[in-house]
Amino acid sequence: MLRNKIGLFLRKIGLKKIPMEKVVKELKNREIVLSDLVGIELFSRDGGWSTDFIAKEIKSIDLCELSSEYEEILKKKYPKANIYMDNTYEFIKNHSKRYDLILSDNPASKHGCYFQNFSLFPSIFNLCKEETILILNIIPDYSVIHYNENVEEEYQALKNFYQTDTIKVSTKRIVATYSKIAMENGYIINDSFNLKRNTGVEYLCLFLKKIND
Repeated sequence: MLRNKIGLFLRKIGLKKIPMEKVVKELKNREIVLSDLVGIELFSRDGGWSTDFIAKEIKSIDLCELSSEYEEILKKKYPKANIYMDNTYEFIKNHSKRYDLILSDNPASKHGCYFQNFSLFPSIFNLCKEETILILNIIPDYSVIHYNENVEEEYQALKNFYQTDTIKVSTKRIVATYSKIAMENGYIINDSFNLKRNTGVEYLCLFLKKIND
């Protein structure tokens, strides 16, 4: 797959490691005590995209990955992790454990019948504690993503989710969309930040807090 080739190239030249390292640095700048956090990464693949850098900073991490080709390498790299070989979208509907940090490294293009991170909601709130840091992949400018199989289908999914008529969506509108979804599910977003990755994708970090009745 093209994503695998891109990942291999970025690993070789050392660029892939930079974005998640920047996320970690920003969290520390905000005085988040990462060593106290229990986390999970969804769509973990072999761990090389994000897990390698967040796992060594937090107290413990669970991993969810559908493809069995990554199972042995995940077990080898993360022997203390709980590893769930499952469809992420089905997994989050029924999983009972809650986390301080949730990282979704979902594919940028359509995967199966899913688009970006859109179908994670609202089930992903099942994994949230009273306060949870949620890190998502977002694409503010969909015109820069070049490995779509059916661009019009993906454009429409994006427009429907963000309630817009453009494929270039401002960070303000993106955060407002997640804020609305969070409110509908008993959470508020206290703060957020986003950092660019390398292929048109950005990390969006949302600080969620449960609304007390």
